[in-house]
Amino acid sequence: MQRRIVPILLLGLVVAAAIGYRFGRGAEPAPHPPGLRGAFPPPDPRPWQDDDRVPVGVEAGPGLQVHVAVRADAVFVPPPVERVRGLLAGSGVRLPAVPLAGEGAGFAAERPRDGVAMVEVALPDGRRLLRQVALAAEGVAECLVGARVTVHGRIVAAQDLPRREAWVWLGEIDADGRRVEARTDATGAFELDTPAGAGVPFVIGAAECASQWRAVEVAPPGLELAAVLAPAPSLEVQLAAAVDGIAAARVFVLPDGPVSTGLAAYPFFVQALDDGFPVDDNGRARVPDLPADVQVAVVVRHALLPAVAPHAVVVRDRPQRAVVPLQFAASAFRLRVVDPAGAPRPGTAVWSRLPGQALGVPGSARLLPPQLPVRGTCLGATDADGRIAIGALPAADAIVSLRAVDCAGLDLPAAALGAAAIELPPWQGGECAFRLLPPAPGVPWRASTDLGGGVHAAVEADQAWQVSFPHPGRFTVVLTTRRDGEVVGAREYTGLAVTGTVELQAPTAP
Repeated sequence: MQRRIVPILLLGLVVAAAIGYRFGRGAEPAPHPPGLRGAFPPPDPRPWQDDDRVPVGVEAGPGLQVHVAVRADAVFVPPPVERVRGLLAGSGVRLPAVPLAGEGAGFAAERPRDGVAMVEVALPDGRRLLRQVALAAEGVAECLVGARVTVHGRIVAAQDLPRREAWVWLGEIDADGRRVEARTDATGAFELDTPAGAGVPFVIGAAECASQWRAVEVAPPGLELAAVLAPAPSLEVQLAAAVDGIAAARVFVLPDGPVSTGLAAYPFFVQALDDGFPVDDNGRARVPDLPADVQVAVVVRHALLPAVAPHAVVVRDRPQRAVVPLQFAASAFRLRVVDPAGAPRPGTAVWSRLPGQALGVPGSARLLPPQLPVRGTCLGATDADGRIAIGALPAADAIVSLRAVDCAGLDLPAAALGAAAIELPPWQGGECAFRLLPPAPGVPWRASTDLGGGVHAAVEADQAWQVSFPHPGRFTVVLTTRRDGEVVGAREYTGLAVTGTVELQAPTAP
């Protein structure tokens, strides 16, 4: 009996040594893709098993075989889904449209809901239109834009006195970014033409008067409008903080408490266009057009400021001053955001936050501006060179989140940020998959990948093979072509950005 055991033990040791030798060769992980090396999740050590980087379990059989080994290096966050589209009436031409304020605006990763949004529609000639649109939780709303129609009207003050030099805006912005406005004459009359449609914002204001708005439908042959302006006490907001660059802060006002008739008519959404109210070098901001006898909440945004609870202010019928104490972050993360060509991505929204914290406040029927910081988070945007200094939260698990229009987003561990620029690729859309082209013309071949726990297929001659990635992201992909079990070609893709279907050419067999 003992004579039988000894040979078996010896055989087991030999097999174990052979397996250990095979598994140990070339086991070092492949390098990170270029760009933000340290900020990606740690690589998965499982795919690479030998010098040829073919996982164990892929049998070397006859004919041509191509194996695709994949390692995920980063996970991309998709941009918001399409909620609304513009349509040029009578032509069927589609116009780009995005929610500017209210439901669906910004980058908050919330489930779509029914609600109302102020939508910005881009016209072919570079002009933009604002329209109020009802959005559904499912499906895409449509916003019709018609031919130009003339709107007439009269603006008065108390006791029906004509209000001269009041301004009227119907939500149109010219190609140079200026609002297309009309001014009232000595009788308070105005005339302004605008593209026809529903949900047109009729916004009016004047010096020392409360701004107001309402949605109207403009249709041929025209429209007659009227409004009464009320006096507005000015509100001065003083930021109490010792920090350099206080002028980079922005002040926003939101409704708070019971909403009066005057406050319900206030155009909060305009702050989304103006990025709130500016702050001077002394930390002062002026809000000149609020109605009297209302309660509002003051929100301050600065890239180095962890957001605090809104500051409640009761606006009386006289000018007043509100002091808002602030505590800025002690240090900052400094980073630069670029596109795949290395060009800067200005205007990229950047958050410093903790896991589980939302990116912004939810949409509101008051059409509030998006991207107001959630309490405890810092929020800013990259400058013309794609750079930003964002407040560093002291928590070890802090996250830096980046979002840009029509781009893949990233959520990165702040502790792993390095000096390298962060690349945000454009969002392609569609299925995130690879399409593998055949290794040789006119020859049937076999394909395999370690995705999905291992997928194998026999592929007809001159046919491609497609397999889905587990998520959008950045990947390292190694292709190995074998003929009758012998390696005849290899190719490695590092830093492969996947935001749709990518095409990979199998290494060509001689």
